[in-house]
Amino acid sequence: MRQHMRRSLIDRSFRGHQLSCHSPALIATVARVPRKRKSAAAPDVAPHLPYLIGRVDRAMRSELQERLRAYELTVPEYTVLSVLQARPGLSNAQLARRSLITPQSMGQVVVALERRGLIERAPDPAHQRILRTILTRAGTRLLDELSAVVAALEDEVLADLAPAQRDALIAALHSCMRRLAAGIDTQP
Repeated sequence: MRQHMRRSLIDRSFRGHQLSCHSPALIATVARVPRKRKSAAAPDVAPHLPYLIGRVDRAMRSELQERLRAYELTVPEYTVLSVLQARPGLSNAQLARRSLITPQSMGQVVVALERRGLIERAPDPAHQRILRTILTRAGTRLLDELSAVVAALEDEVLADLAPAQRDALIAALHSCMRRLAAGIDTQP
C-alpha cells in the first residue's frame, strides 16, 4: 500500500516530464527520503506580515459577523453600507472593488439590501445602463446604530494598545494600503 501511495504521488509530481515516474531507481530514491518530523524544540519564527494580517482579518470578520447576526446583516452587507456612507452614488462595479467582493457577489448583496429598504438604485443620468446606489434613511439609521457595535469591537481588539499606539497602527495600515494601491516598486 505504501509503495502504491508513493508511486501515485510520484505520478502526479512528474507527469508530463521526461523523467520516468515508474522508474525503479526513482521510486527507490523517494522511498529512502526521510520524512520530516516536528521537533519538540522547534525554533520560534516570527510570522510574516501577510500571515498576521490574514489572521487578524479572519478573526475580525468572524467576530463582526457574530455581532451583526442580531441585525440580520452579513459582513459584506455591512461593508457595502459603510462604503456607501462614505461614497454615495457608486456603481455596482465600483462598489464591488471598494467592498472587496466579486461583482457577482455584489449583485446578490445589493439585491438583498434593496429588498430590505436599506439602499436604492437609480440610473446614472449620463449612462442609463449604470445604476448608482445610495443609502436610504433606513440604511443610514442602521449604520448609525451599528457604529457603536463596531466601535466596541475595535476597542476590544485594541485594548492592549495605548492611544498613541492605536493611532500609529491605523496610520501604518493606511500607509500600507496606499503603497499597495499605488503599486510597489520592485526595482533595486
